[in-house]
Amino acid sequence: MVARIATGADLSCVDNDWHAQATAIGSKIRTHRRAKGMTQAAMADALKVSFQSIQAWESGQVLASIHRLTGIAKTLEVPLSALLPDELAKSAKAKAPRQNELLLKPVELKMIKSYRQITSNKSRTLARNMISALAENTSKPKPERS
Repeated sequence: MVARIATGADLSCVDNDWHAQATAIGSKIRTHRRAKGMTQAAMADALKVSFQSIQAWESGQVLASIHRLTGIAKTLEVPLSALLPDELAKSAKAKAPRQNELLLKPVELKMIKSYRQITSNKSRTLARNMISALAENTSKPKPERS
């Protein structure tokens, strides 16, 4: 059997790794669809495609485009990474910033805005150095007094 991409292009010249990836993604789609209690027909209706497209994706005969995978993830109410083969999902998670690293408290945001208003490179360097020194001092345990 020759694997095809969603456009129907012949992929007989592509190595078996591609087919393994398509099969792994298809398996994940099937697993999440079943977990949601959704039939192939219901998923096809939600995505406005034929149920044969769902069958082809799930069997790994056809690899859905990134646009389609995004729609599938949304329909199944899972993150896109949940549909990726395990090694790709782990790599994506490792490279993504942690959510708490992106959330700032109002005082932190105010400090960043103030820093951006400083036009002098020398003053910016002094501010960074001062904050670094303060952070180092507060992270070190205080020696006990006897």
